[in-house]
Amino acid sequence: PFFSLSPYHAVRLTLLKGDSTAWLGLTLGILIITLSILQLKKPSRAFWLLMTGFAALLPVMNILPLGLENFAGERFLLLPVSLFSLATVDYIMPFWQKGKLYLPAVTWSLACIITILVTIPQWKDDISFWSWASRRDHLSALPSNNLSSALILTGDYAQAAEKARYSASLNPEDNYEKPWVNLGHAYFKMG
Repeated sequence: PFFSLSPYHAVRLTLLKGDSTAWLGLTLGILIITLSILQLKKPSRAFWLLMTGFAALLPVMNILPLGLENFAGERFLLLPVSLFSLATVDYIMPFWQKGKLYLPAVTWSLACIITILVTIPQWKDDISFWSWASRRDHLSALPSNNLSSALILTGDYAQAAEKARYSASLNPEDNYEKPWVNLGHAYFKMG
């Protein structure tokens, strides 16, 4: 799930054969767990924090299914990411105290600044936000539908109708009526 962070997190309950980022994340998780298990001879506090983080991550990765369809959102990454951060700090603190960790700290800080500079403009207004979410998950009806609603509010009825049609086409058998409401609203406003 770390590779797909965005304002809208699509819930995919099965790994698709062609979803390389999901398979990369799963492989990386298994590799880290395997390497961590090798540390069992001399487990440290960082090891236990890391293992607890992976245990908390299992439901989000859909490896340990809990029967809850909406368990894949970013909010459920808060606990595992916090535990990973504590494990990392616990592991690197001796290096930091010896003064050998300035370059990674500066690199991490620059990466955070770049991420903020790239992300903040996406939240400028509803159009920017839902356009971004729609690009992140073009196969979900929700972001396209919400973009359609935002376009209606700005008076761009033709574009709103196009986004509403696209949203409705994604799940034709679903009872998701909101794209049809937006489409009707856009057509009504166009005359």
